[in-house]
Amino acid sequence: MGDKPLRLNQNHVTGTVEHLRNIVESPGYFDEQARGVVVGNGFVRVRGGQVDLLPHAPDHRATHQAPVEWHADAVAPMWLAFLHSCFEGCDDGADRIALVQEFFGATLCGLATSFQRCLLLHGPGGNGKSQVIGVLTGLLPAKTVSHVPPHKMDEEYWVSRLATSWLNAHADLPSKQVAAGPFKEIVAGDPMSARDPRGLVYDFVPRAAHIFSMNSLVSTGDNSDGFWQRLLVVEMPNSFRGKKGQIRDIAEVLLRDEASAIFTW
Repeated sequence: MGDKPLRLNQNHVTGTVEHLRNIVESPGYFDEQARGVVVGNGFVRVRGGQVDLLPHAPDHRATHQAPVEWHADAVAPMWLAFLHSCFEGCDDGADRIALVQEFFGATLCGLATSFQRCLLLHGPGGNGKSQVIGVLTGLLPAKTVSHVPPHKMDEEYWVSRLATSWLNAHADLPSKQVAAGPFKEIVAGDPMSARDPRGLVYDFVPRAAHIFSMNSLVSTGDNSDGFWQRLLVVEMPNSFRGKKGQIRDIAEVLLRDEASAIFTW
């Protein structure tokens, strides 16, 4: 070509990028991620009921890192005290705390859809529902958290937000009827179709856990067991409004002082 400049237009560039993508693309590569999560000091693997801390490695195929570290002996006294106050007076308070603990673990390690359940925190205002959601949200990178309400789960553009999400959290859900069919499929991790902002349709397998809060229970036209079995309802009956010693925005304090310990919990 000598000294003649190379002339490129948008079609040349787009075609080149598409060709290179076809060469290197490996569909389903990240579907084979190791079960666990990357933290600051390694990879926390969950397998066969055993939790191990492994060195960082590309073979884990992880796409994000939680903003915490894993320390097996860490304790979170302020977090546990907060939870006990939320369920004080409940005969099964310890069981409710254990359920929240299991849900946190399944969420952080990408195992939530294996259980095909979402967590619904229910009760009057000022009882800690949004603080529990805030703590769980703060244990994950912002890019892995979505906020898709159940009544929007039949809309392809909203569903597309779940493609890269590990946690779908929405506090104070409005009293709108849930899109029951898509809701059941998404919570169960069934393959879905979505549409990105450019209008392109694509398929993906949801991995997100779902946690919601409401002052009144959800509305739906589906009264089947298949719908109601997707919901783990945790009643939070104790209101802290106006009580002496209340810590405003306690989720921020907990994440500042005990984030890694809560993750280990």
